[in-house]
Amino acid sequence: MQAFDLFLTQILRKEKEVLGKNICFVYQQNEPVRLPEFICGLFRTHFSQKIAPTTLTYEHENPNYDLPDQLSVFVAPEAAVVRTSVLWLQDFLLARSDEVGFLTLSQKQAAFIQLKELFLATKKHYFFETSAKDAQLLQEFFDTSDVILFVKVPEKLSFDVFSLCAQAVGFSSSISLEDIFALSFEMSLDSALILFDHVACVSRRTWESSKGYLFGLLSEVNELRDLSEAFWTRNQKRFFVEWNKVSADYPESFWVSYWSNQVFLAYFYIDRALSAQKITPQGQEHSLSPTFTWKNGWKKYSKSYCFTLHKILFEIDSELKKGSTESILEYFLTTHFLTTVN
Repeated sequence: MQAFDLFLTQILRKEKEVLGKNICFVYQQNEPVRLPEFICGLFRTHFSQKIAPTTLTYEHENPNYDLPDQLSVFVAPEAAVVRTSVLWLQDFLLARSDEVGFLTLSQKQAAFIQLKELFLATKKHYFFETSAKDAQLLQEFFDTSDVILFVKVPEKLSFDVFSLCAQAVGFSSSISLEDIFALSFEMSLDSALILFDHVACVSRRTWESSKGYLFGLLSEVNELRDLSEAFWTRNQKRFFVEWNKVSADYPESFWVSYWSNQVFLAYFYIDRALSAQKITPQGQEHSLSPTFTWKNGWKKYSKSYCFTLHKILFEIDSELKKGSTESILEYFLTTHFLTTVN
């Protein structure tokens, strides 16, 4: 398995070893949401538009019949598929059913068979990402390292890798990389890319006053991020496992505030997304589920649904102030998971 810093160095040096390969980016626990955008941008910048991967999103409900059979379950403009030689299979191991949160072993093996068919039939190269556990299965399934290059994405960036990322995206600022890196105790790839976007707009004069805001973009603990992910993807099994772990760690007033903020941000994200062709999170919207924002999960919801949830939270807040117990929050959660979203 190749180290991430070596992979970045090869791109920066424009070494041809990284071209013409099927690449699997392997993460340990937390999927780096911005990874596809980051990698595609690097290839576009340091090589050419033809080499830059075109993202294909897995869509089992609306297959694209204009694409070759092996690609029909992915959604992308047909012209883009023909024009480029590299395709990024987004959500390649996404659950094939809304009723199942995780793929079974047999479902994963079926997906691997589909992947092998893509390699053999379409004469293109593919990028995708998967967990370390699934990568191990994939290595055993293909039984060779020549077919796929596995690149390990670190959960926590060292300063050297952080600096390579900054160089790769062409980051420039009067703020030193050391000062930026010091903003986070656990600098993930997503955190680094968020900081590059925002610090580029900060001057040395406003740095000190901006540090609190920047830290706020990164301060969401992983357990709350996972909770948001399970909530907006309606993964009931995963959600209540996480909820049982953390719900007692915070008072009921915190949870009312937290879920109100989630619903509030979701409402205005949907509002903004409906009026724009391309939409990305801004500021506090990064605390929303990555699937909701970056992977267009918002399309499964409406502003009216968010309004209904917010109204329930308002009523719960009133009841809590009258002395009700925190178990009343369960009403909000069960309403969300049992309601059919239009």
